[in-house]
Amino acid sequence: YQQKLSSSISLTANTEWLTADGKYKYRYQKKDGYDTTAVRQNGDITALRSELNLYAKLKSGQASLKAYYYDSERGLPGAILANRYNYYQRQWDRNFFVHGSFQNSFSKKYELLANVKFSRDYSRYIDPDYKTTEGALDNKYYQNEFYASVVNQYTIKEWWKISLATDFSINTLDANLYRFPYPTRYSYLGALSTEMHWKRLDIQANLLGAYVDEQVKYYQQGDSQHVFCPVLSSSFQPFDTKNFRIRAFYKESFRMPTFNDLYYTFIGNSSLRPEFTTQYDFGTTYLIEPKKFLQSASFQADVYYNRVKDKIVAMPSSNLFRWTMMNLGLVDIKGLELNTNFVFKLPEQIFLDLGLSYTYQKAIDVTPKGTTYGDQIPYTPKNSGTVTSSINWKNWQMNYSFIYTGERYSQKANIPVNNVKPWYTSDMAVIWDGKFLKQSIKIGAEVNNLFNQYYDVVLNFPMPGRNYRINLSVKL
Repeated sequence: YQQKLSSSISLTANTEWLTADGKYKYRYQKKDGYDTTAVRQNGDITALRSELNLYAKLKSGQASLKAYYYDSERGLPGAILANRYNYYQRQWDRNFFVHGSFQNSFSKKYELLANVKFSRDYSRYIDPDYKTTEGALDNKYYQNEFYASVVNQYTIKEWWKISLATDFSINTLDANLYRFPYPTRYSYLGALSTEMHWKRLDIQANLLGAYVDEQVKYYQQGDSQHVFCPVLSSSFQPFDTKNFRIRAFYKESFRMPTFNDLYYTFIGNSSLRPEFTTQYDFGTTYLIEPKKFLQSASFQADVYYNRVKDKIVAMPSSNLFRWTMMNLGLVDIKGLELNTNFVFKLPEQIFLDLGLSYTYQKAIDVTPKGTTYGDQIPYTPKNSGTVTSSINWKNWQMNYSFIYTGERYSQKANIPVNNVKPWYTSDMAVIWDGKFLKQSIKIGAEVNNLFNQYYDVVLNFPMPGRNYRINLSVKL
């Protein structure tokens, strides 16, 4: 729904409802030759999502207000192990937030951007198979967050800008558990940035300072974190043509474990340490000038190296709510990314869009004296890629996508029993977007996993075979 309330104020609203029984056939094989076809159980979902957006144009800027609500109930299908096919765990989620934004140019040189947000998240998990003194396990979590940020940007020269940003947030987590830690996290961030643009050279530099203080009601609280993270990036045009550019960046960053990582039952690990990453990247971009037949073409290549200290990884267990969180002491990641895209104009106003991407990533555990030193980290394929295509003609569009993920390992040790086979899927969709009875309507029909490939993204959690979906969208 879209409505212009005045010359400067507009309103949009949209809602989405989803329901599915989650039942699909899959193939279950064992090494002793056992081979059968079963139906996935307890994979149903019902979900409602609603958004309301208010936009206002100001004399020298703009403002917006957004309200969001999401409510869902779903079953959690478990791992197919020891001939067990049925699980009965359930999960409910309710997420709500209000976000306001204000941007204004007070002069030709000074600009301000302010954001404020409040969110409240509720999650409930029931496991009838896990018995407590009060009956089946029934965990409820309530998480609140208040966030505010201000960014000041000043233009010194046409080619030189500086900015100062400050962020503040408070997070709390409550639960219906005995002697729950009841954590509260205060985060203060400040970033000083500068960017300079010349004819052939662009340079950006940033220094982030962060202070994170976490307090708990019970048990020992973690140490406060004081960190400084520099970032330096540049882009250079070596020739007269603007079509070819060289890029590079150096970046230090850190990631705090979330409350889910730390405190959720069966998931949380209160001993988790923050993750610190140092990144190096070198890349090139080449664009081809539009021609009569070839509308556009782009090529992009990047090589990178990351060193991650105390990398946070999630290891799946018997169902999708229970994950094991852990730190990997030291990880080296070396990679290559290739991306290309073409847009062709065919006769009869037909447009063909083709995209190709490939990633090679060697993510190795190099923790000194570690038992898995030199092994690829869990669920990280060395090879992956995608092929996408789209044909557009008048109100019609047809899409095709192919996704490939190479072999991985389900545990830290790279041994045959932990090997997860490669998987690939092909998806197709036909979309009509136009007007019917003066209403804007969008209708889509999809066939996912076109060739009915049996595969596991997570070991022992079989994914759907060929499946179908019809979408209908109406703008009022």
